Amino acid sequence: MELGEAAMVEATASPKHQVHADCLQLQDSDHPTMILVTTPLDGGNYLIWSRLIRISLGAKMKLGFIDGKIPKPEKDSDEFGQWYRVDCMVRCWILNSMSKDIFESFVYANSARELWLELEGRFVNAAGLCCINFRGKSSPFLKVTSLSWPILQRLTDCGTNSHASCPHRTAPAALRRLWRNRLP
Repeated sequence: MELGEAAMVEATASPKHQVHADCLQLQDSDHPTMILVTTPLDGGNYLIWSRLIRISLGAKMKLGFIDGKIPKPEKDSDEFGQWYRVDCMVRCWILNSMSKDIFESFVYANSARELWLELEGRFVNAAGLCCINFRGKSSPFLKVTSLSWPILQRLTDCGTNSHASCPHRTAPAALRRLWRNRLP
């Protein structure tokens, strides 16, 4: 194929394919110990921490690894090796942005998407199942920054536990829908 033909093929390649290919590339400055956010996840700052991670991964064109838009290819496909390499890097970045007390619970996730869903499941459920009364108004979100990590670990679904002392109950599925449909 001549140079002109190669340029024409590249120019006619679908934009979606080009974006996907760009997401599977790493820069020379990308390394496993890179810190994406300056404040590590400590359990009480999940909502802010997760927003900052999403912004950082978006800037690096790697957000699709946690939101499912860049799915894992078949193991026998040509792009599996490159996808796996970048997915490992994204997992390292996320794990390196957690406090040492927390990251050990998540180190065995098999993909960045699985890791993100585990984090979301642990912290969104823990942070939002209890409603609080703030200035006379019920809010479906508990201010997690005021909680310590041990409390978050013990916090469970107040909608199903009879011993939980929540003034209001919020279904976990409804909370997850609210979280996933939030504005960017």
